Amino acid sequence: MFKVVQTKKQQKEFERTWEYFCCKYRWYNDPYAAEGVRYNIMDKKKTIGTIEFIPYVPHSPTSTIEGKSCDFSMFHNLAKNNGSVWEVDKLCIKEEYQRQGYFEQFIQVLYHHVTEHQPAYYLAYIESKFYRMLKINFGLQIEVLGKPLIEHNTRLIPISIKADDLIPRHSALFEGVGGKRKRKLLQTLKGLYRTSSY
Repeated sequence: MFKVVQTKKQQKEFERTWEYFCCKYRWYNDPYAAEGVRYNIMDKKKTIGTIEFIPYVPHSPTSTIEGKSCDFSMFHNLAKNNGSVWEVDKLCIKEEYQRQGYFEQFIQVLYHHVTEHQPAYYLAYIESKFYRMLKINFGLQIEVLGKPLIEHNTRLIPISIKADDLIPRHSALFEGVGGKRKRKLLQTLKGLYRTSSY
């Protein structure tokens, strides 16, 4: 279960959850992007995690991925031409909920964002354990783009996720998410994949 952050109260919940992790692990807290799409990952009525998607703008001073250990220039033209590349940031889940089957909530959020915004790619620095989970589930859709970034004992892997055919290629993983809307989207995305030049 998740909630798209739309109210001040939901934003406060997002900030409280994310900033706890920033403080604990001494992570730099990037500013909250005005154009960002934020989600609170929920367990019943309790916020247990966060994730933010930001439209990728090459060389932007507010980018959460530029200027670190990896060169994302291969995505510059795609981002400039159609705005279909998104950064993934502020991804966390409280420790007591880790390894407890809450990966499904992340799948629900991912499904929602893909259906609403139809990205071609996601770009991110992902914590190494979560990277392994993504790789196990999405295989070739996940590509490592450079050397890991080490920040205060946290190993972050720079990755791209090929999103335009993520749902059709991994339909079993997305089973039960979306109903009729999902079936329609699967047909649309399969058609896009056949004509894609990415």
